[in-house]
Amino acid sequence: SEEVAKLRQLTTETVEKVRKAQRDADPFLAKEHELRQAIPQMEEMLKLLRRYLRTAGQALPEVVALEKRLTEHIEKVRYELEKRDQPSDPFLERISAKINGADARELKSIESALLLAEQSGLVDSRHADLYRRDIHRRRSYMADRAFHEQKQSGPLALLERAVATGEKARLALDANNFACLRQDYLGLRLPTKKNAQGESRFQLDAAARQKVVQLAEKLADDAPGLHVWVSFDGQQTALKTTNSRVRVTFSRAGAKADHDIMDLVAKDKTVEAPWFVVSDDIEVRDATAREGAYIIYNDALIQLLVNRGIRA
Repeated sequence: SEEVAKLRQLTTETVEKVRKAQRDADPFLAKEHELRQAIPQMEEMLKLLRRYLRTAGQALPEVVALEKRLTEHIEKVRYELEKRDQPSDPFLERISAKINGADARELKSIESALLLAEQSGLVDSRHADLYRRDIHRRRSYMADRAFHEQKQSGPLALLERAVATGEKARLALDANNFACLRQDYLGLRLPTKKNAQGESRFQLDAAARQKVVQLAEKLADDAPGLHVWVSFDGQQTALKTTNSRVRVTFSRAGAKADHDIMDLVAKDKTVEAPWFVVSDDIEVRDATAREGAYIIYNDALIQLLVNRGIRA
């Protein structure tokens, strides 16, 4: 028994020496523990960056690039760490190679093959779980890539697609916000009036309102699947509309069009289609985004109109 104990001790010491030699020879292995601890911190930073990118109107290119680099770095570190955890098995190594280049449909097939191999006893359950994690890693990577693609295209590209293809879509226009901030595009010179708090506010007369409605109708005429709501602050005025898919609303007494748009996005069920809300007002943007609406800034709407050859 003493000889066995000595042999065990010698074996343990030898293994430790081998591991130390490996760590000394392999810089990545030497930092493995630190890397495993760093991943949660990097993921937390990634969450903060993505929250900024979702809420920022015009994200800085440097921040977009940082988010992409961080995503790729986390993916690379995860992959290297997991490869070290995985057993050496020819069958599983072939599966691993397939996983790394698989699309969503192929991942389902690989998952089914792995389950059959596990049920038949060809693969140990512990090993199968490691490769399921590899499948999850691949899906996470694809989701991150899709996030980048969506961020590059964004809501404006989705609206442009709906307009170009005639797909159904709903658009709510914060008319006062749009008209007051983009008078240059509309060719308006709006008068101002002080409110009860002494603040100067632009005033939209019937002619200015009609001009906004006509612009909305031009867009609707160009997009057969688009339903447009034009919401104004203030009392109702008689405005002409020629397109049945363009509706004009006025704020209720004591309220603003902002609240009408929020209620509209939250409750309207007349058309099953995605919502796009045009406003630079942060309250409107935040409230409607929580209801699942895509946010289009005033400048972005003008960009779409210019691209379609639509003029005010």
